[in-house]
Amino acid sequence: MNSPENKASYRGLKYATLSFLSVLVVVLLRVTCILQPVTIEEFTVTPSASDISQHNENKKDILFIVMGERKNFKVWFQRLNINKKNHPARVTFIYGSYDESVNATEDNVICEQSNELFDCQTLFIPGTTWTQGRNRLAEEALRKEKKRGMKYDYWGFADDDVQLICDECIKLDLCSESFKCWNRFFATIATEGALPENASTVVLEKGWAVNNKKWPKGFTAVSTYDAFVTVIKRDTVPLLLPYTTLGNGVSEWVSQAVLFCVMKICIPGSAVKFPFMYGGNLEHRVYERGLKLPVVMDTIHENYDPYVSFDECSRIPFLAQEYYTHVFETAEECSANIPTGNLDYCAPLLDRFTAWEESIEYD
Repeated sequence: MNSPENKASYRGLKYATLSFLSVLVVVLLRVTCILQPVTIEEFTVTPSASDISQHNENKKDILFIVMGERKNFKVWFQRLNINKKNHPARVTFIYGSYDESVNATEDNVICEQSNELFDCQTLFIPGTTWTQGRNRLAEEALRKEKKRGMKYDYWGFADDDVQLICDECIKLDLCSESFKCWNRFFATIATEGALPENASTVVLEKGWAVNNKKWPKGFTAVSTYDAFVTVIKRDTVPLLLPYTTLGNGVSEWVSQAVLFCVMKICIPGSAVKFPFMYGGNLEHRVYERGLKLPVVMDTIHENYDPYVSFDECSRIPFLAQEYYTHVFETAEECSANIPTGNLDYCAPLLDRFTAWEESIEYD
C-alpha cells in the first residue's frame, strides 16, 4: 500500500479531486453573482480573473490614468494590456510622464499598437504637481469620450510607483513579478455583482509590511481613503472632479482632503475597499505635505462656494482616513448598508463639472 506507485496515484487522485471542487465552487459562486470572501487559506478557490471573465459577455470600459516617471511606463503597459477576448474589461490607458517624454523613446512603439481591447496613449506633462497632473489627464479623458461618442463605465487613477499585494502572491518580491493581483482587480471591477452595487468608488487598503495580510477580509465601505489607486464609477465623476485648484506652497494632500468632505456630505460610506488585497507606494518623492483644517476649508470655499456650501465640514471630523469597522460577507450585504447619498443637495456640483468640461479645448 505504501509503494511509490501507490503514493503517486494517491497524490494524483487528491489533486484531481481538489481541482474538481475548485471548479464546482466557481460555478456556484457565479450562479449567485456573489464573489464570496472566505478565509485566506481557502481564497485560492474563489473566482480568478479568467474564471470570472468566462461568464461575462458584456465588457466594461475602464479608463485608467497613471501619472509618473517615464521609467515606469513599460510596467504599466504590461499590467494593463489585458488584450484577451474573454476578459470582462476593455481598458483605455493614459500615461502622463512629468520628467521625460515617453514619445521621445522607443517605449511608445508598443503603445501605438492599440486594438479594440486595449487603447493606449501617452502625454508629456512637465512641471505639473500631483493635483495639476491628474486634472490635466482627466481633461484628456473627456477628449477621448467626446471623440468616441460615449462615456466609459469607470475612470481610474493610480500613482506610477504603486504595487499591489494579494493572497495569490502574498510576498512583495513575488507580487512584483506577477500581474495576478492587477488582473483580478480589473476583472472583478468589470464583473456584474462582484462588488457592492451601491458603491461609488473602488479603493484599496494601504499598507506596506510584507506578509502582514492586512487586507479587508470581505466587503467594507468608507468615506475617506488614500487616492494612490482610485476607480470611480462614471456617473460619480462629476461629484468628485476636477480636483481643487491649490494655492502656491499648499500641501498636495489638501486636494484629496477636500474630497473627504465631499464624500462625507454627498455620498457617504460609498468607497468600497477591494477585498483580500492591499497596496502602497514604493517610492518616497519630495512634495508639499501636511493638513491643516483652516487651509482645507479655505480651499473648499474657493472652489465650491459658487455651487455648494460645505461649511458643515468645519464641524465634523473628516481629515483622517477612515478605518473600516464592519466587514460584510457578501457584496449584497455591504451594498445594502451603504447610506443613501445626499444627491439633491450636491446636484449643483454637476454645474461645476460642466463648467470645467466646457472650458477644455477639443479637436
